[in-house]
Amino acid sequence: MINFGKVLLRKSQISLDDIRKFMSLPIDSTDEDIPIYSYDENIMSTYDLEQSIKHIPLKDQVIHSIAHIEYNAMKSYIDTLVRFINQVPAQFQKEFKEELGQIAYEEFCHFELITQLCKYGSQPVHNNLQKRMILTMDSLLGRIAVLSIVNEGRGMDTGLNLIQKLDGDNKYEKVIKKIVQEESNHVRIGLKWFELLCKDQNPQENFITLMNNYQIPKNWKINVQKRKQVGFSDEWIKCLQNWS
Repeated sequence: MINFGKVLLRKSQISLDDIRKFMSLPIDSTDEDIPIYSYDENIMSTYDLEQSIKHIPLKDQVIHSIAHIEYNAMKSYIDTLVRFINQVPAQFQKEFKEELGQIAYEEFCHFELITQLCKYGSQPVHNNLQKRMILTMDSLLGRIAVLSIVNEGRGMDTGLNLIQKLDGDNKYEKVIKKIVQEESNHVRIGLKWFELLCKDQNPQENFITLMNNYQIPKNWKINVQKRKQVGFSDEWIKCLQNWS
């Protein structure tokens, strides 16, 4: 049987039908030949990227950057399902696939929404998010921590701040607000799975150990209200605030 998830990881252009087909088929990750997703776009270092797009209006930079984030998120959730489904306890695999598959679908919808406002690939991009997926290729717990609690969590914490960079453009603001609202549920789901997969281990201690091992710093301010709204306990808030 062809593993359709691996087919999607190799495709640079994904359609809504592709996502629906992926969600409807069983996932088999019994072999180790799982590709990390790649780009057709022009890849640059963060510094070179910042220099190359200085002439582009800030609003357009922001929108293209969000398109890139949503593309990465969609591919990352597909990768997580294909790569790790068999490491999830058997009684939870169906729920894991349904929830992460739904998130991948929503990330695709966000990408489609954003690309109505910009042409993805019209600006260079960085591969920092992809590097984090490579970093966590061997750890389901590490992948959920980085993908959901860190990457998606940062988007939730800071997303509405982006509106200040959009010059009062109501069309852009409406899209950003919709995405931030839906990303919050992604963080809630990621937190649930991280705590479940920690089993009897302390989730906050596990998280800090992972961040130290991956050398991932916190370079933004945690939105305590948002974090509590999606289920982070006082212990988690203290953990995130002390993480540096």
